[in-house]
Amino acid sequence: MLQPLAMFLSPGFLVAGLVLAAAPIIIHLLNRRRYRIVPWAAIEYLLAAIRKNRRRLQFESWLLLAVRCAALLLLGLALSRPMGCTNTSLAALGQRAGLDVFIIDNSYSMGYQHPRGVANTHLDQAKLIARTLISRMESGSEGVAIVIAASPARAIIAQPTYDLTGATSTIDAISQTAAATDLAGALRLAEKIASQNAALPNKHLYIFSDSTRSALENTQAADIQTLSRQLGNTYSITYFTLGLRSQRNIAISGLHSNEPLVTTKFAGQFLTTVLGFNTQGSAKLQWKLDGRLLASTQSGSSAEGIKAVLDNVAITTGGPHVLSVAADGDDPLPIDNVAYRVISAAGQMKVLLVEGDRGSTPMSGSASFLNVALAPGLAAGKSAESYVQPTLISDLQLPGEVLSDYRAIVLANVPTIDAREADALKQYVSTGGTLLLFMGEQVNAENYNQMLLSRGLLPGALQRRMNAPADSPFHFDFHPNGALDPLLAFLANQPRSGLETAEISSYWQVSLPTNSKAERVLDYTARDKGSGGKAAREGNSSLSADPAIILNTLGEGRVLFFSTTADAQWTTLPAKPVYVPLMHELLRGSIVADDLWMNLNVGDSLSLPNRIKLTASPTLQSPSGNLIPMQLTGNPATYQSAPLQTPGIYHLNTGHDVYPIAVNPPEEEADVRTESPAALRAIFGDAKIDFESDQPPPVTAATDQGKDFGWIAMLVVLGLFGAECLMAMKFGHYKR
Repeated sequence: MLQPLAMFLSPGFLVAGLVLAAAPIIIHLLNRRRYRIVPWAAIEYLLAAIRKNRRRLQFESWLLLAVRCAALLLLGLALSRPMGCTNTSLAALGQRAGLDVFIIDNSYSMGYQHPRGVANTHLDQAKLIARTLISRMESGSEGVAIVIAASPARAIIAQPTYDLTGATSTIDAISQTAAATDLAGALRLAEKIASQNAALPNKHLYIFSDSTRSALENTQAADIQTLSRQLGNTYSITYFTLGLRSQRNIAISGLHSNEPLVTTKFAGQFLTTVLGFNTQGSAKLQWKLDGRLLASTQSGSSAEGIKAVLDNVAITTGGPHVLSVAADGDDPLPIDNVAYRVISAAGQMKVLLVEGDRGSTPMSGSASFLNVALAPGLAAGKSAESYVQPTLISDLQLPGEVLSDYRAIVLANVPTIDAREADALKQYVSTGGTLLLFMGEQVNAENYNQMLLSRGLLPGALQRRMNAPADSPFHFDFHPNGALDPLLAFLANQPRSGLETAEISSYWQVSLPTNSKAERVLDYTARDKGSGGKAAREGNSSLSADPAIILNTLGEGRVLFFSTTADAQWTTLPAKPVYVPLMHELLRGSIVADDLWMNLNVGDSLSLPNRIKLTASPTLQSPSGNLIPMQLTGNPATYQSAPLQTPGIYHLNTGHDVYPIAVNPPEEEADVRTESPAALRAIFGDAKIDFESDQPPPVTAATDQGKDFGWIAMLVVLGLFGAECLMAMKFGHYKR
């Protein structure tokens, strides 16, 4: 629709032009007042000649005056930079008044295959529409900025370019990623671009996305709504919906082991979740270990997810192994049909046992029972029968040990810890190590509270030592048929394990903070602490239960606190059948899997744990064979890569070893079901948005865009000044 020239970037210059346009007239009037008419006989003949040519001279004078006034008026008009619309031939000559920002979603759901002519995927179609819109713009008139919405969103053209050919080439170069959608981040960048180009009055925002639930119904929903409302006041917004109402997808999610610690001694069980959106029937799964086919299974799929299980997976060698599961079948979004998991199997897991009391006989040390329990074959000289390789030392030898050589460290009845040892233990646990603390006669509560509690190595302060009367020992509050902590789940429905009958004569009472996130694995039976157990037997209501086993997290590692002894000094537990499996399960359950750092999602950076041995600068190879730089960063310094953008198996070479690194697509992007038009409007806060389909809009539907044609007025000014010079020269000369 034709619009009037109703906007000026600098209206003050227009006012100045109007004032200056009156200057020639004023000068002419003033000059007329400077002369006094005096009759002179000799001039009569000249006046007669002038009267004969008066009409021609008046026309020339008025024409010259009009040209001069118009030149000054148009000069002011040019400097005021008037704006117009695209649908006029005049406005089409304007320049640098429009801003067009394109947000193009290139997250992995936009790789959904739905051929539309030359476009095979949603992203291909989005790029085609964007190119079409740019082709309708006037070169040199409209600035184009381009933002991609794959997480993390970034502006690939942040400063608007008026080179439309270059902008089209940039759009062509946008690649499909395997990342999630960061629409809120893209909208923030559009807001920033608008604020940096506030002088341009006509701004248009084009958004290209598949409108999936995973992109819009997430933690960014509130930000998307707020930003949309704000941008609606700055831009005219057009949203192109590329997704289909019937989109379907099968995705493999969350491949993991059923055990916290995978060992070479026991066959493992592995689980994954099969997600299905708008799908029916089952999925055929292929399980592979290190590229070797293990089994083919069938599994159902649903939006809520159906568990698929593979039992009896034997890993015979220690170290990292690659497990994968893939879904066969026709799926228009194949990128998430396979999941990878690096499994670090423990062959000989080194554990450091530190005794505070060495004892005078072979089994009298404070960690002796634990040593035999973790590696039963040691007593018979058959250490290979256990995956645990314990090293037994005294507390005096602790400062000389390299803690990072061990998967777990056990302190059993160690009297005191100095500040240097405490710092080393904190560093060890924070970077993924496991610390087990067992109490005893020699433990100095004041030292532990000062050295360990202050560093997060104790779940709470040691309050006092609880001693039971000889006729009423303490017991564990264990009910095999009730709800059990995951560390004790192996004892479910086993009423004669011995854990419930074990007697405890003493333990250290721990005061847990009210906001503590520590996990109470097992408590003592409730009893009146002031009556030595008599009130408990008589049904006194003032009963309380102290924690016996507590699991706490510190950084990337864990601390397991056992409030009584590891030997028979304070408890009869070592004599019970449950002692050996209990110590193994506590150890396995508290150890942090050594493969967490080797399992990443797209967009994550690989960070090398400090415990990894390096004999050369590490190199990282992508699935396609490209080398990815690793840089030293942080304090303490560690090697880290840039965010990894391609799913698959990478290989890290440390000079000493080669580690596989699994990178999977983000699970939250798998839901490709699209939002309805009504839901979309609500999600975007009912902002003023024109919603379009997945086709380029017709030319007649193109939104008017402001044009600055002040330079056209300047060209006319130059032409008028040239004409004025020619006329002044022509009119000012006498002709025969």
